[in-house]
Amino acid sequence: MSRPALWVMVRKEARALWLAWAVTAAACVIVAVAGQPQLTSSGRLAFFLGSVTLAAMAVGHEYSDGTLPLLLSLPVDRRRIIIAKLLAVLPMLGSLALVNATIGLGGPYFERGTLIGALSAVAAVSLAPWLTMLCRHPLAGTVFSLGVAGMLQLASLGAVLIWARLGGSMTLGLETLHSRVLVTSLIATSLLGAVAGWRTFIRLEAMQGPDAPLTWPQWLRSRMALDQAAVEARPRRERPLWLLVKKEVRLQHISIAVAAINVVIWFTARWLASDSEADDEVLAAVGIMYGVLLAVLIGAVASASERQMGTFAWQQLLPFPAWHQWLVKTAVVLGVSLSLAFVLPVLLARGDLAFNPAHAGAVVALTIGSLFVSSLCGSGLQALALSVPALLAIAALLVWSFSFLQAGPELALAAVAALTGVTWWFAFVNHRTARS
Repeated sequence: MSRPALWVMVRKEARALWLAWAVTAAACVIVAVAGQPQLTSSGRLAFFLGSVTLAAMAVGHEYSDGTLPLLLSLPVDRRRIIIAKLLAVLPMLGSLALVNATIGLGGPYFERGTLIGALSAVAAVSLAPWLTMLCRHPLAGTVFSLGVAGMLQLASLGAVLIWARLGGSMTLGLETLHSRVLVTSLIATSLLGAVAGWRTFIRLEAMQGPDAPLTWPQWLRSRMALDQAAVEARPRRERPLWLLVKKEVRLQHISIAVAAINVVIWFTARWLASDSEADDEVLAAVGIMYGVLLAVLIGAVASASERQMGTFAWQQLLPFPAWHQWLVKTAVVLGVSLSLAFVLPVLLARGDLAFNPAHAGAVVALTIGSLFVSSLCGSGLQALALSVPALLAIAALLVWSFSFLQAGPELALAAVAALTGVTWWFAFVNHRTARS
């Protein structure tokens, strides 16, 4: 491949990634300029999630845009295609890391060790392209790579505790041994993800299109079953409203899977951790962070997934008013969000979190905000990549404005409620007028 041809491929990759990179970098800068300590953790979250999303989008945008068969059919060595993708995404990831280090978003998470924080990000970034190709879904690759990076913390702690219970040597101390095991596992995971991602892309095939129907083997099907299959079944008549509700719930299968994984991780952490109040506070804080991410994820897939799956066009042709469909979508999205991102973390916290109306209102505002971003995007991954930094930047600006104007809590809540309502309306307008 000539240098001009390689440069063309790099520019193509950069065009698919630049928006998510720019929004993430801008959000980190706005948080740093606003100078609000309560938003520092959110700034780190935006940096971490933005980096992992960029890594997943390096391969995932081929799935979302439907260009994977065309890419794999090019008369170009697969290794050079990987090099072009790396030349596009690595400078973006490096610039985000530089911005994060320059503006001081390190915060308490990195006090335990800068090496652990950096290796956690590297492990998730290395896993994201590989898991995206395995799942054939960029959003699933992003979510599961984040989950694996988090589960390594528990796995390393569990290994150390089992070692101690079996009578192993603890001369280094529990915390030091845990740190060493965690660092080793993160390095191994990073190398595994990089090598496996490279090998998977070299052997990647475009397996798109409808799946083969699932049927029983011939030797398992009796004569009676064949006779019954030959009889035409009576069509079932169901209410249109109920069918719309089921359709909206099916769009949230990734969100429900993330909630189930979180429950497993929580029970594992509760079993491994001690009964001290410090551990309870940590689990409660993790529950809040999980609720924020899940609320954004639920809103991000609600509108964009229909266009990504190609069901948006026929959905608009149904003999059902558009505003009725939008009300059903909003009700299902808010119901799922409040159940999984608010009620579930509060129940799991066992008293460390209360049923605070402000907490529930924040979940609703985040869900509606990400729903608005989803109405502007063509895929759930793009909506997720833009929602977190965009909502974080808006929150930083609002907090700074309220502190500058010295507005009371009542005025601030009223302003947020009005902004959420206007955002919901414009999301409906965008969703109704969008093109599939």
